[in-house]
Amino acid sequence: MPRKKRDDAPGRLHHIMNRGIAKRVVFPDHAAKRRFALLLACSVRRGELEVEAFCIMDTHFHLLARSPDGRIHYPLMRVLNSYARYFNRRYRRDGPVFRARYASWPVKTFLYWRILVRYIDFNPVKARICAEPALYPYGSARLYAMRSTGPQWLARSSVEGHVAFCVRAAVYRGADYLRVFGQQLTESEAQVVERRIRGRARDEDPLDALRSMPPPRVAAWMRRKARLADDLSPWAPILGTSCIRQHLAELKGREHVYRVRPGRNQIDAWPLLEVGLLHGAAGLCLQEIARLVGCSGSTAGIRLQRHRQVLAGDDAYALRSGQILKNLLDAAYPLGIPA
Repeated sequence: MPRKKRDDAPGRLHHIMNRGIAKRVVFPDHAAKRRFALLLACSVRRGELEVEAFCIMDTHFHLLARSPDGRIHYPLMRVLNSYARYFNRRYRRDGPVFRARYASWPVKTFLYWRILVRYIDFNPVKARICAEPALYPYGSARLYAMRSTGPQWLARSSVEGHVAFCVRAAVYRGADYLRVFGQQLTESEAQVVERRIRGRARDEDPLDALRSMPPPRVAAWMRRKARLADDLSPWAPILGTSCIRQHLAELKGREHVYRVRPGRNQIDAWPLLEVGLLHGAAGLCLQEIARLVGCSGSTAGIRLQRHRQVLAGDDAYALRSGQILKNLLDAAYPLGIPA
């Protein structure tokens, strides 16, 4: 079976990750991590790669990087192959070091980029290696937080520009980095990243556009998406399941009764909204929705079809759905410094 072609273009940013074969330790000490960083720096100096953020853990690494000429696989494979040869020579072993070729996911929206910087920074905190990202010596968070300039191989302009804009400063200061990127990911943000890493979402990422739309336009987007959607190829998730279910539970607790008429009889609208948002905004398939809400797969499918039917024919329901999604996006992705 041929390999899937990577979605690359000149200057397109990617979230890149790879781990050791069988989840083994591949960066066991300071010398190994420093060697890998040096290989990245050499690739940057050759003009093959630009790195905005990174974290080198014992068993894996994360990068936020781009290729100026749209051929990111060449410098990445050179770095990985060079490091594998170094690792095998040093530890007198033979065979593959990494589990497979690296995995990469294009980053097409600013809001997702902002989440990914924090996701990468907080890897050592999640692993309970340190209390905060700036204390970990093998990640870009320390370089951004402790130094106002350098190193030269780290492409700092995007991160520094965003930090200075958020704190309304004329120049970047390392102390401001943690004010903007120093907050742990919320459960919803972590779910979005993990689902995008594991899933096979389509190319569209509407996160930035939806965040700036008023509720009627969000409703129109939901109607258009419902017409095009199928149950087998989920779209890129834009919200986590936890925030969707919690928000709907709060609305239901305040309003109790909300009914719609997809056919002859009125039915409860809350289950339709829940399934519709879990599928359209969280990117869950029907089987996942059924397990989450505690119903059968056929019941989840019926609710999704009714949601689409009412969404297309009931303007009030469509506007209500758009308002709920807009409120969720506003809460999940505050502008400026994250809450």
